Amino acid sequence: MKKIMTLLVITVFVAGMVPLVSAGTLAEDDAKWVKEYNNKKAQFQKMKNFYTDARQDWLKARNKLREYNEKGGEAFQRDHMTAKESAKDYLLKAIDVMDKKLETIQYWGENQIKNAQDVSELTSEISAQRADLASLRAEVEAIDPASEGAKQELSDAAGKAKTRWNEVKTTYKKWVGVNLAERLNMVLERFTNLGEYMHRKLAAVDKEDPSYAAMEAQLEDYDQKVDLAQSKYDSAKSTFKNINNINNADSLFRDGKNFLENANTYLKDAHKILKDLTKQYKASQKTSITSGFDNYDGAVSVTGTGRITAGGNGTVSMEGKADLVKVEGDGELTIVDNAGLGIVTTVQGEGEVVKDGDTYTYNGNGKVRIIGGDVTITFEGTKIDLSAEGTGTVSLEGEGWYKKGGKEGKWPIEIQVVGVATAAAPAE
Repeated sequence: MKKIMTLLVITVFVAGMVPLVSAGTLAEDDAKWVKEYNNKKAQFQKMKNFYTDARQDWLKARNKLREYNEKGGEAFQRDHMTAKESAKDYLLKAIDVMDKKLETIQYWGENQIKNAQDVSELTSEISAQRADLASLRAEVEAIDPASEGAKQELSDAAGKAKTRWNEVKTTYKKWVGVNLAERLNMVLERFTNLGEYMHRKLAAVDKEDPSYAAMEAQLEDYDQKVDLAQSKYDSAKSTFKNINNINNADSLFRDGKNFLENANTYLKDAHKILKDLTKQYKASQKTSITSGFDNYDGAVSVTGTGRITAGGNGTVSMEGKADLVKVEGDGELTIVDNAGLGIVTTVQGEGEVVKDGDTYTYNGNGKVRIIGGDVTITFEGTKIDLSAEGTGTVSLEGEGWYKKGGKEGKWPIEIQVVGVATAAAPAE
């Protein structure tokens, strides 16, 4: 039987793909479905483990069979039967893994994508794939390992499974990419709306104001960055949608991911411009730019050196020097070692930290202790309990409380800029 290629697992929440300024309403939307999505991811991982065990059993039986291949006799017959039984189990587990993989990405897409036509296309493609897998599973299930033609039947089924996997991988990569693009698009829409709001605010400013020209130039720069991000998003989505076979799946996914990373960079630049523009406006008008906002997103950002503790539901993002960080909750934690010098992580509870290059990911319900240098940490989940010591910026999105330097606050708080996690540090 030919070896079925190793299954590729793509982390669904790609670290750094969506900016840290992705707004609080994302956390609110996510709360409606992310828990069930995480359950499906956990089921997929469990099925993947079953598949791995089944493959090892088959390899062990196959290798043992080869030892007896020239000897024949009862031992050969017994081990030949074991090998065929293991091969059948291995194939069934491989099919189950592919099906669970598709189910997971379908659930994510149906909750993440807002465009009805895209949702319909996703559902149609994945439903067809899962129907083909169900048919193949029934075919494998019907094979009797004790029958005379079992060996050939299993070999034929293995070939079909490999063909199916190529189709599954193509579909999976396409929709992982589209889902990521749509998540970034939600952030883009908020940046666009915020730009329109700022134009209305600036239109009310006296053009003789000494700061007017500088603010106008900053807003033009902001608009340009958002337009560039929009262009990169359009390119990313188009690239992902063009994935249609195993030969272009990897290269197009890589190209689309690069477009998203470029869009993310432009949005980060726009966010920096916005923060400075906000300060200038407040100083010029001697008033809060946020008066009149009706839809605060529940985001707060605290910048400085020292210790901060926080708790709640939503997203915690940290960037800077981490002397010691402890995070507890139910969700997904991503750590990026920006310096590439290595960090120390300790887990108490379910799950383990998985390292991929300079990115560390933890899924589960437990506590993670982090010691490192220049890091970016993002945690999306519920029942968050955070304690951090170091220098940098902590952004909180959703709802909860925080303490820093003897001062207490809540997120959301009254300092507001809709669409981004703006600098809203309490006065020291």
